[in-house]
Amino acid sequence: MVVRLQAGRRRLGWWRAHAAVLVAALATASGVSRAAAPPLAPVEAGEEPIASWSTPLGALRYVPGRGLQVGDTGLTLGGYTNATLRRDEGSEASFNLEELSLFVIYEPLSRLRFFSELEYDDVFDIDTSGDSESREESATVERLYLDFGLSDAVNLRTGIFLTPVGRWNVIHAAPLVWTTSRPLSTRIPFDPNVTGAMLSGAFFPENGVVTYSLFDQFAGPIEGNPDFDPADHSVGARVQYDAERGWSVGSSYVAARRDGCWRHLGGIDALWSLPPIEVMGEAVADAGEGGEPQWGFYLQPVLAVSERLALVFRYEHFAPAGSPPQVNVLTMGFAFRLLPTVVFKSEYQVVDRSTSVAPAGLRASIAVLL
Repeated sequence: MVVRLQAGRRRLGWWRAHAAVLVAALATASGVSRAAAPPLAPVEAGEEPIASWSTPLGALRYVPGRGLQVGDTGLTLGGYTNATLRRDEGSEASFNLEELSLFVIYEPLSRLRFFSELEYDDVFDIDTSGDSESREESATVERLYLDFGLSDAVNLRTGIFLTPVGRWNVIHAAPLVWTTSRPLSTRIPFDPNVTGAMLSGAFFPENGVVTYSLFDQFAGPIEGNPDFDPADHSVGARVQYDAERGWSVGSSYVAARRDGCWRHLGGIDALWSLPPIEVMGEAVADAGEGGEPQWGFYLQPVLAVSERLALVFRYEHFAPAGSPPQVNVLTMGFAFRLLPTVVFKSEYQVVDRSTSVAPAGLRASIAVLL
C-alpha cells in the first residue's frame, strides 16, 4: 500500500503531508498525493489524542499511530513493533519478535526537521521445541537524517535514509504493508538504505502531484551490520505522478559501484486504488559488471471485505543473478484490523521451487503502529 495524504494548501501541502507521513507512516516524500479517495490501509492512525497531560513544557499528547507529542518542544516520539509466526514446509514453527522500531522527530523550526529510527531486529526467536535465541547485535540505525525544506519543490536531506526505489521499500514498516512476507524484488537487487544526501520535492500540476528525488551515497553506514554490505558508491533518481482519480505511476533508477564494478538498476511501479479494491505492482531489472543480470516483478491486488478485513493475493517472479534458479511465488492471505493501529496478518506462500530466499510455508504476524 501507499500512504497518501490530501494536501490543503498548495504552498504548504507537500511539507505538511511529509511531516504527517514521517510521524504516522515512516515513509518519504515521494508518495504525497491529493487523491480524492484515500487508499486502503492495514491500519488507521488517529486524528485526536486519546491521552493528554499538562507539563511545564506544554501538553503531552498521544495520538495512536502518530506518536507522543512532547509539549511545545517540537519533539515527537513514536515507532512500531512486529511479532511473527513462521512455519516453513518441512520445518518447525518459530515465533519471533522481529522488529521493535523507535523513532524521534524534532522540528525546532517550521522547515527544519531531524528524524531518527533505531530498529531492533530479531529481538528473540523461539521454536516449537522451546529453544530460544536472540541476536547480540540486533540494534541498527535504520534512519538518521536532517531535512531542510526551502519550498514545496526543494527539500534537502542528508544522513541515512531509505533508498527511494519503488513503493514497498519506502513504506516497508510492518503495520503499513499488507503481508508479513516481502516481495523478493523489493529487497534483493538494491540496498534498502543509503548514507548521503537527497534532493526532493513536489510540483502540483492540474489534477495531480509530481514528486521527485535525486540522491548520492557518499559514505558507509555509521555502525557495522553483518547482514548489510552496502555499495561503495551509488547515485539514483525517482519520479512519481499521483493522480486525483486514485492511480499513480513511478519510475526509479540506481547506479551502484562495488569493488570497482558498476551496476545499473531500473524500475517501474504503479498503484490503482478504488475502494474496496487496490492493485499495486513493481518491476525492477539490474545488470552490469561484476555478476549476471537479475530481475523481478510482483502484482498485488487487495480486496477490502469490510472496514477491518481485507483479502490479499500476490504473484511474483524473481530471477536472481546466478543461483538459485528463477522462482515463482503465490502469496494468499488476509489482514484483519484488530484495533485502528493494530493489524493481524496471515498468509500462505506457495512456490514452484523452494529456495532459501523463498521457502514455501505459513506466515502470520501482529503489527502495531505506536
